[in-house]
Amino acid sequence: MDRIDRAVSDFHSMEEEARGKGWLQDLNPLTKLFCTVFYLVILLSFHKYDLSGVLLMGAYPVLLFTLGRIPVRPMWRRMALILIPICLVGIANPFFDRTPVSAGTPAITGGMVSMVTLLLKGLFAVSAAYLLMVTTTMEDLCRALRKLHVPAVLVTVIMLVHRYLIVFLQAADKLTDAYRLRAPGRKGIHFRQWGSLAGMLLLRSVDRADAVYQSMTLRGFHGEFPSGREKPFTRTDLAFISITVIASIIIRYL
Repeated sequence: MDRIDRAVSDFHSMEEEARGKGWLQDLNPLTKLFCTVFYLVILLSFHKYDLSGVLLMGAYPVLLFTLGRIPVRPMWRRMALILIPICLVGIANPFFDRTPVSAGTPAITGGMVSMVTLLLKGLFAVSAAYLLMVTTTMEDLCRALRKLHVPAVLVTVIMLVHRYLIVFLQAADKLTDAYRLRAPGRKGIHFRQWGSLAGMLLLRSVDRADAVYQSMTLRGFHGEFPSGREKPFTRTDLAFISITVIASIIIRYL
């Protein structure tokens, strides 16, 4: 399967998972957004040598993956472009920070500890963001952002980018297929053609954006999408927020 086709398939799969049935999917979107942001703030506030605290923060994604019955394997493939650079973060720390923190043999240096800490921080942060993506639809997430008084223009842009990302990928797929037909036997796209192909894709995107905007205005669009049906705030939401906040504060400061 081509990379673009695989990306489109993953996009649809994540949308279906977000619209599926489960206690995580049934939570109020604002609850999941708040808990995810709160968790990320607490996680990133740990010192670079506080390996034990960061390890304890890993309980949040592990428990949600387990209790929510969300498969972990697809995350490694879908988030590979983000996870690979994260693995390289801090890789030079052992060479610059050679302060010993253990008297054993071999000696463990501060650079080794900070490298592992940064790696775990990135892994747990990506896992928390992925959990939010596969349990919350974009419509619900944008609705939660509007409740937080995020500007309507920004929310509308996010919504439109999400809706028409598939159209953009399909247009890029058609361009690459046309290039392969005109350059048989060539592996990849020659760098001299990158500019012209990018320009063609930009022009097609502008034309499609204008057509979409005209269609929206004809249907009565006035700068903001209708809110739609909202999920109620239940006791489960309150319990989820309370457990997440209290557990994170205990791990961070005690």
